Amino acid sequence: MALLPSSKALASLASLRSALQSINAQPIPAAPRTALRTASSFASSSSIHTSATTYNQAAASSSTASAPAESSSSTFAAASEPSTQENLHATEFDFDGETYEIPPFDEGDLVAVSSKAPIVHVKLSNLHKPAAPKSSAKSYVPLSAHVFDAPARRDVIHSAVVYYLDAQRSGTASTKGRSDVRGSMRKLRPQKGSGQARLGTMSNPILRGGAVAHGPRPRDHSTKLPRRVRELALRSALSSKWRQGNLHVVDNFDWIAPPSSTGPLARLLGSKRWSDALFLTAPRNPQPSIRSLINDARPSSSDPVYDEQQRLDHQQAIRNFVLASNNIPRVELIELDALTQEYRDNTAKTSDDKKKPGELHAYEVLRRHKVICDLGAVEWLEEKLGGAIFHQEAGPDELADSLQHNQLDAANIAEADTPSEQSQSDLNPAPVTPQPSAAA
Repeated sequence: MALLPSSKALASLASLRSALQSINAQPIPAAPRTALRTASSFASSSSIHTSATTYNQAAASSSTASAPAESSSSTFAAASEPSTQENLHATEFDFDGETYEIPPFDEGDLVAVSSKAPIVHVKLSNLHKPAAPKSSAKSYVPLSAHVFDAPARRDVIHSAVVYYLDAQRSGTASTKGRSDVRGSMRKLRPQKGSGQARLGTMSNPILRGGAVAHGPRPRDHSTKLPRRVRELALRSALSSKWRQGNLHVVDNFDWIAPPSSTGPLARLLGSKRWSDALFLTAPRNPQPSIRSLINDARPSSSDPVYDEQQRLDHQQAIRNFVLASNNIPRVELIELDALTQEYRDNTAKTSDDKKKPGELHAYEVLRRHKVICDLGAVEWLEEKLGGAIFHQEAGPDELADSLQHNQLDAANIAEADTPSEQSQSDLNPAPVTPQPSAAA
């Protein structure tokens, strides 16, 4: 026996039917599932969310949430207002009595503009205690964000570390095979009649003094990794050091003490907590490459170029520091200008000799707690890794002052273009007091 609906349920159904009949516009039929799937997939795959994709995504979600025979309230509202439908698909508009044509939308016309600052800053440190404190404008060194503020890529760093450690393996393990063992080649016993297993020469691997079966042989364990991936790993490693506050920049590594002063240098580094550090140095002012003449070129790597006199002067300047730091454990000094020549020398050798490419690796940066660079090393890194070609010594205060001057110049130009009916007070505004920068 079927149960009859109650009177309250019948009343609610009657009111719902009367409400649906009062709507003048006919409901839009539900779109097929294939069309809805296409619209939703396009909206999710598009990186630029336009009004059309947003509208399609909202319509697809509302249609799938409701029953197939009914439509959502937003669809009824759009259908009941013809002006709304016309504005969504309009190709022209009227303004000030004239008609203007709306060009078709093309996602290729949009240009992604990064809001990331092109430079970051690090405080300038000193190897020796300065005689006089420097001003705040010169106490910060601007660094290229492309090199020192790159996103962290653990997968790329892992690939670079494996590549570096594979290149460090010597691969000299070797054993003697049956053809390498010295001895007679006669048959030890007859093939049949002895009642024992057949046996050949004395170089058999199962005999004492015989060969080794499937033993290790000299091989090359080095793997291949694209240059761009290695440079991305190095930029990620340097950026992680900068974010952790373990990247320091000094003027130079001039060590005035005699070459045998390992103890004073070790105590100085211990006082600065630089006992476990990687020191990077290079000559100042590398010669401009051909890519420096291209203003709109994308960041790309190029080998810094130095003349012979620059190399000799730099080697003489850091000679005492190199001799004093050689015997200090967990302190490593790398002359970056010598890596390019080392790479060229390794290229001319055979594959067995060039185990370590002549370049700075991410593993060398990560294995030390601190990274200490002089200004020449910063120039070398920015030139090699596609950052700014030459190092700018402008501090954050100078950048803020230049920005403020540009704003004042723009205000003066706008004031000069105003009509002459303005009051005298407007033509002669009060002097603007410069605000202190946030970096200071």
